[in-house]
Amino acid sequence: MSNRIALYYTVLHCITCNKITGIIHKTAEETFGKASKKQPDNWFDKECQEATEIKNKAYINTQQQSYTRASTDKYGEA
Repeated sequence: MSNRIALYYTVLHCITCNKITGIIHKTAEETFGKASKKQPDNWFDKECQEATEIKNKAYINTQQQSYTRASTDKYGEA
């Protein structure tokens, strides 16, 4: 019988939390309006892509050379 009571209070607690969450969301939407999904800016251009590829190659080279000082310096410069 004790397990049933504990289960009842757990379910009751979850229902109450869900109701409170719903009220908070509804109030926020009424107050601030519905949030729109932003479209990502197109800042990652060809120049960024090339820089990323150079940095990734330098990192792979650093890993393959067991993190020597020279390979780490090259990675830092890339």
